[in-house]
Amino acid sequence: MSESTVDVLQQAADDFEACWRAGTPPSVREFFERHSRGDDPLIAAQRGRFLVNLIKIDLDYRWRKCPHRDPRELREASTTASTTVDRVDRRLLESYLDEFSDVSIEDSGILELVTQEFRVRHQTGDRPKIEAYTQRFAPLADRIRERLADYDKILAIEASIEHLFNAPEPISDSSLAERLATPTASRTLEASGTLTESERPLAQVLAGISPFQDLSTAILEELGAHAREQPFRAGEIILRQGETSDCLVIMLEGVAEVTVDDAGTTHRIARVGRQTVIGEIGMVTREVRSADIRAVTDVHAAIISRDDFEKLAGQFPTLSIALSELIAERVGTLTIDVLCGKTINGFQFKQRLGRGSMGIVYKAIDQQTGQQVALKMLRHDLTFNRQASQRFRQEAEIVKTLTHPNIVRVYGQFAAYHTNFIAMEFCDGVTLADFLKAHGPLPDDVTRAILGQLSAALLYAHRAGVAHRDLKPSNVMLQRDGIVKLTDFGLARDASVSNSSLTGHGQVLGTPRYMAPEQLGGARGDQRVDLYALGCVTWELVTGKPMFPARRFDELMRQRFRWTLPTADQIRESLDRELYGLIATCLEERPEDRTVPLEFLSGWARPIDPALLAAAATVIPDRDGDPPSTMIADD
Repeated sequence: MSESTVDVLQQAADDFEACWRAGTPPSVREFFERHSRGDDPLIAAQRGRFLVNLIKIDLDYRWRKCPHRDPRELREASTTASTTVDRVDRRLLESYLDEFSDVSIEDSGILELVTQEFRVRHQTGDRPKIEAYTQRFAPLADRIRERLADYDKILAIEASIEHLFNAPEPISDSSLAERLATPTASRTLEASGTLTESERPLAQVLAGISPFQDLSTAILEELGAHAREQPFRAGEIILRQGETSDCLVIMLEGVAEVTVDDAGTTHRIARVGRQTVIGEIGMVTREVRSADIRAVTDVHAAIISRDDFEKLAGQFPTLSIALSELIAERVGTLTIDVLCGKTINGFQFKQRLGRGSMGIVYKAIDQQTGQQVALKMLRHDLTFNRQASQRFRQEAEIVKTLTHPNIVRVYGQFAAYHTNFIAMEFCDGVTLADFLKAHGPLPDDVTRAILGQLSAALLYAHRAGVAHRDLKPSNVMLQRDGIVKLTDFGLARDASVSNSSLTGHGQVLGTPRYMAPEQLGGARGDQRVDLYALGCVTWELVTGKPMFPARRFDELMRQRFRWTLPTADQIRESLDRELYGLIATCLEERPEDRTVPLEFLSGWARPIDPALLAAAATVIPDRDGDPPSTMIADD
């Protein structure tokens, strides 16, 4: 998980979920006690937050193993805290809270747990009533009613086929039948021989394929009844680029290759094998297909027409949720992915540039101006997260007011594909993180040039009342023309706007390695947290490595508590005294002691030698041969 979103003991929570994925359900109590004990004051302060994360994971996995239970039956069985899966599956949320009554959980944590149970019950076919939750947790009734009302609207939109599949003229069953009547498609299963998967009912096969594995037997049987099985010979086109997206294809046997033809150049995206679903993005957009899918070996597939899928999803809303989750899982994981080649809101997507904690960034062409832009897309799995969606929109609102040569420009934002996008300036170059990987410690003159431009950006933002709050090398771009750009204002805070719902007291946000002490303590932080991060970045520039190199949060905290500022020569032989003084001032424990002269530092600003940047690009090549351009990346 990205460090920019990792909370206290998040790595331990990841390990907890990994146990579930491996089929060895852990005990929440034993895991919690093992990872939250000790004398570390920060870990002790975050025990409630850590427990909430564990319960959310445990509740999700256990509920999915026993959907559609009668709530009274669940409540009767919920008093048992056994770790045996069959019995614990039947616990309700109250049983967790009873078992851990010795741990203080804030109201915000209770709201998260209620939302988690509400979500998973929806996704497993149950439709709980909001008022039932207000009765179960009466002291929080008003906040629960507001939270779940908003969430219920989102789920209703997700479940609405008219919204999800927005088309003026639906494709009829006859159109698919006509396509399947061609010589290629009319070969029968018997003619091609019996295949392994075809020996079982199709519903059973679908039960083992993502995203269908969590659907009920009734839904799977309906899917199987509406699917048409079809063989393809090696070399045959299964789906053709440029054709209308009229069906979903499920690979049952064989291997196929996905390719995109872009202005005469063929890009191979991936190979797909059995138990793979393809054509999912077209089911939502109704646009023409953006890729060819060709059989590499003999392929046996199940095909579901879009019309049939829409009808079934109207009857079973969890089908549309499953499809949306599949799209969220697929989009942004490859340099050339399912969005590349498509035109959205006047922008033609070319390739993925980076994937971060909140968004995925693509290179695109503004078709009206021909200008290259970067499109940052909120990850689909965060569209249901009200806070994440607010932060994403807030980033665009904040940055579009900032016009400075060292801050990435924002042109606007729009909604599409069931998520949100920000159109911003395309930065042709490398991140400072990659630059340091290529070069190691930098000479004093290069360090000053970078810090000067970065200080100029911070000075401008701070005077505008904006704190970045996530300054780190991976959020700094070095363009090929030598200009430094500060990017990713996803955690930025505008001091002129009060929005406590985005950052409450006690909520840890940022990248721990670069966070000021007050941030780690849960304070919202102001412009002075950027000064602390600037000290961490300066250290990295002169040493070539992070000040706190630990990857796990608990190790990082131990390093920070034991850390004291070394002498200048201990940091680097013959270190410039002015740079040493800057590091010392930036890293002061108390915010009021960080008297960093940004106006003076901005006088160091000058472009970086393009030859150095060219050398970094050689060391860190782009996978598709285009100039390395990463708008966001996580350490």
